[in-house]
Amino acid sequence: MKYLILDNILQQGAEALELGLTLNQRNQFQEYYDLLKTWNETINLTSVEGEEEVAKKHFVDSITYIKGFPPSFLNLKFLDIGSGAGFPGVPLKIAFPELKITLLEPSFKRTSFLHHLNTQLSLGLRVIEDKAEPWLKHHPELFDIMIMRAVGHTDQFVDHIFGHLNSDGRIVVSAGPRPIDFKNKKNHKTENLHFILPLTTNQRQILIIYKS
Repeated sequence: MKYLILDNILQQGAEALELGLTLNQRNQFQEYYDLLKTWNETINLTSVEGEEEVAKKHFVDSITYIKGFPPSFLNLKFLDIGSGAGFPGVPLKIAFPELKITLLEPSFKRTSFLHHLNTQLSLGLRVIEDKAEPWLKHHPELFDIMIMRAVGHTDQFVDHIFGHLNSDGRIVVSAGPRPIDFKNKKNHKTENLHFILPLTTNQRQILIIYKS
C-alpha cells in the first residue's frame, strides 16, 4: 500500500460502521486519493489535505450517510446533489459497488475530474454537469434516495427537488453540529440523527426527509 495511514484509517472507519473493505476496494480508495491530490494542485477540489484528514473527513464521513439509508438499499437509485470532488457518491460507490448513483455537479472542472476518476476506477457512475433544479426540471426522473450536504435554506431547496423522489423515497442531508436550516411541512416527515464521526471527536448529524 502506498498510503498506509489512509488505509489504516479506512479499515478502522469501516469497522466502526460495521463494514468490511476488500483489498480491491482499499486499492480504489488509494487511487482516488492519489488522483485527488494530483488534480487538487491545479483545480480547487478540496481544502482538506493529507492522508489522515481526507480519510476521516471525506472518505469515512461519506460512508456515514448509510446511517440515513433504509435497511435494504443496494438496488436503489441514488442522486448525489452537488457532488464536488465526488463526496459522498464516490466513496459510497466504492464501498457498495451495486449502487446506481448519478453525480450531479455544476462545475465543469470538477465534473472533468469526476469523469476521469470514473474511468480510471471503472466505477460505472453517471456524471452530469448541471445544477440540480434546472436538470431535474428538464429530466423528469424519479430517485429512491437523494444525498447532499446541508445548504443555506435547505427547506427551500428541498421544495424544488422533492417531487423527483419515488413515493417511498427519501432525502439524506449531512451536516456538522449546527442546526440545519429546515422547517417541517405538511407533505413530508423528518428524522434527525446525531453521532460522532468515527475516529474523531467531530459531531455530525443526518437529516432524513421522507414523503408523508
